[in-house]
Amino acid sequence: MNNTLYIKSTDELRPFLELAGYGCYSRQQMKQRLEKAGTYDKRIEFLNVCLSPTYWHYSRQGKERRFSFHGDAYHRLHNYLTPIFAMKSLDIQWLLCYLMILAVLNRPETQQTGMTYSDLQDTVIQALYDLLLPHLQQVPFRNQADWKKQLKESKLDHKNTLSLALQLYHESWASQIRRRAKELVDAGLITSQREGKELRYRLVPAAPLLTAPETRRFAQVLFFYEGAALLRLPGCYLSQRYPEYPLPHYQVRHHRLLSLSNDPQVYLLLQALRSGQAVSFSYRGTPKEGYPVKVWIDAYQREYIRLREVHQCATYRIHRMSRLRLEKQAVKAVRKEKKTKQQILLRIHYQDIAGFRKIVAKIQDHFPEAEAEAESMHTALCSIEVQDGRSLIPWLRTLHPAVEVVTDSTGKLRDRLQKDFEEALAQYE
Repeated sequence: MNNTLYIKSTDELRPFLELAGYGCYSRQQMKQRLEKAGTYDKRIEFLNVCLSPTYWHYSRQGKERRFSFHGDAYHRLHNYLTPIFAMKSLDIQWLLCYLMILAVLNRPETQQTGMTYSDLQDTVIQALYDLLLPHLQQVPFRNQADWKKQLKESKLDHKNTLSLALQLYHESWASQIRRRAKELVDAGLITSQREGKELRYRLVPAAPLLTAPETRRFAQVLFFYEGAALLRLPGCYLSQRYPEYPLPHYQVRHHRLLSLSNDPQVYLLLQALRSGQAVSFSYRGTPKEGYPVKVWIDAYQREYIRLREVHQCATYRIHRMSRLRLEKQAVKAVRKEKKTKQQILLRIHYQDIAGFRKIVAKIQDHFPEAEAEAESMHTALCSIEVQDGRSLIPWLRTLHPAVEVVTDSTGKLRDRLQKDFEEALAQYE
């Protein structure tokens, strides 16, 4: 399965969609505004594949192409941008693992009692190997680590099929099964219940069949749910099972065209708000962590979250959040160690009282509490305190040669200034 065109995360696609929604940026202008400029061509190719030209096309302005969205957001009940998020790439390992877990739990002997995780893992791995080994019986190097190189040099037929079978044969299935089982639980297809130190998994029993009038009413409910609910909510695609029923004659108002790109994030935030869980995310490259207090939309349909952090409450725009996840543990306050201040002793050189006062005034502009004491006829000593002495290097250069660093508590500031002055003098020799 070729995943190069499709995506596994919509975090980077969301800011791209917002910029593309303006319809006025050229390729170069878009690249300047994206965090990862190299993803522009890949995102354009992705949208060209999954969206209809009716809604997504470009216009030429000179030698440049400017892509933009066109059409009515209320053209139909189902937002036509949904395919962008429905076409996320699915590894064949994931798909095979899903099917095997469901097949094992659907066996007659396990439908009622279920299976512990260790038994489920062993049974699924054995079923996977039983499926793959018939394709690999004629491959003498199937257990060797350099199977890719040997397959390339061999004269075996159907190399594409063998390559896929060998890739699946060498997959780390133990970690795959644990993750895929958790996702099936989240999707409501199987249940998990802790028994001692292990989880026991069971297949969710099938619901009774609906009558024809019940099915019709249920389809109408699903059509409304599909138009109003968040994209990530369970069942938002369920209406596709009833294509024989016509769409209802109403529209959902105030539904911004690109707002569904935030739906997965909004869904997780609402989950955290309801359960009282903490969330963590990246906001313009800065990690954030806290408890959601409120989610709201302003008059311009921009979505915001109010977050209670360790030392403050802050508001963030949901569209600019990425790598959002729920945290199981409580947010702990980070202890900040008190930094000791660095003591710096300066020697002031002057010719007359006027010059002395002028230099002291410059020092007191930065350090109002600094006081100078006479050392000799034309020198005085002044002591200052600062968190980081290196931050004063540019300022101290402007005072040279009237001000000299005598000592500092780290013993590095004077040496650094001396080295800088020697390098500067070497440029004039």
